[in-house]
Amino acid sequence: MPVAAWIALAGLFVTVSAYGATFAYFLGRQSERIATLEREAKREAGLSDKVTRLEVHVEHANEKLDSLDRTMQGVNRQLANIATGKGGIFHQAE
Repeated sequence: MPVAAWIALAGLFVTVSAYGATFAYFLGRQSERIATLEREAKREAGLSDKVTRLEVHVEHANEKLDSLDRTMQGVNRQLANIATGKGGIFHQAE
């Protein structure tokens, strides 16, 4: 075989090896990215459960606050009636 053929084969071997190494490097990086995304997805799945429970807790708290608001409005009306003499349990008949 002539020397030029050996040089061409060596160049082809180096080129294919370089492409193979580059491919392996990027494949490894992609694998690490996928693993990172999977870890984050698992972590966020737990967070979404916590957020859902928190939303339910806040809804219940809002319902209680609405109930308390209605009660306080009633008390305010009763106190206003007592203060203006329009009725109430302390209203004295004339």
